[in-house]
Amino acid sequence: MAKNPGIVLLAGIVISIAIGACQSPEEKQEITEPNQNLKDTRNDPQAEYQQTVANFAREANNGIAENERRILDLRKQASDIDARYNAGYYGQLDKLERRNKELAERVKNFEDSDEEERWSQFRDDVKRDLADLTSDLEEFALANKE
Repeated sequence: MAKNPGIVLLAGIVISIAIGACQSPEEKQEITEPNQNLKDTRNDPQAEYQQTVANFAREANNGIAENERRILDLRKQASDIDARYNAGYYGQLDKLERRNKELAERVKNFEDSDEEERWSQFRDDVKRDLADLTSDLEEFALANKE
């Protein structure tokens, strides 16, 4: 039994139209809206800036979380330390932990602003402070490993 290709093509078109007609106008709008939002974000300098700030905050928070994990590990290792050194060990570890929490608060409380100079200064300060704190934690861990 041979089928006419024209009928098969016509049936395909009718089915496509029927499926498209089943969608409500709201559903069609929902499909096109995300694409429109993407276009707006790419052309909007303010949206790009806010995305940059959000990405930086996420990266900084990841570094801060890593420092928190390292501090917890160092606290767990404290049971192996001679009792004579416990007070000094915990005192230094408390200072490092406090610095990490202060850094987390600075990132959390950063006021979004259009001032490029203010943002650049904040970003550079946080990067530097995070790197210094991470380095200090590593030095602390090495010094107390023995």
